[in-house]
Amino acid sequence: MKNAPAIIVIFLIALAAAYLINYYTQTPSTPTAAPQPTPAPIAAPTTIATPVQQPLNVGISFIEVPASAEPNAKVIVAWKVDSDAKKDIEHTGVHYGSKSIPGDLSDVAPADSGYPELTAISDTVIPNEFSIPLFIQDKGTIYLRAHVAVDDKNYWTEERTITVG
Repeated sequence: MKNAPAIIVIFLIALAAAYLINYYTQTPSTPTAAPQPTPAPIAAPTTIATPVQQPLNVGISFIEVPASAEPNAKVIVAWKVDSDAKKDIEHTGVHYGSKSIPGDLSDVAPADSGYPELTAISDTVIPNEFSIPLFIQDKGTIYLRAHVAVDDKNYWTEERTITVG
């Protein structure tokens, strides 16, 4: 067993070589981060086509306006608002006063119409017919128009008169 120390040395060298080969050929044992999800591809923006709303064809006309009345009497005035589609509206009414406001009022807001009195119907639907009582106290001539506001546009009837006396 003369060669026993040499065999032990060779064995230890082989063992060290095997360890080094194993050490340098393994993947590192450092902790790895959790896999990240792959983001979905970003699609091009979608354009949603909104239908172009055609303006409504609106018309307003009187149905009934008495030619005369007695002082302190209730007078019924009726008008209709025509439209080619059903539409919720916030205001229609009769504007009146003792002074004539001639001409076309299509671009005139009610507050600028010159008629100091108003009887109105709020939150309703067109097309429709409307009627409302007027209480006229003084003798003289009353000038009146029916009005409707649709989509920020004003529509007026022609001016009519009631002779009180």
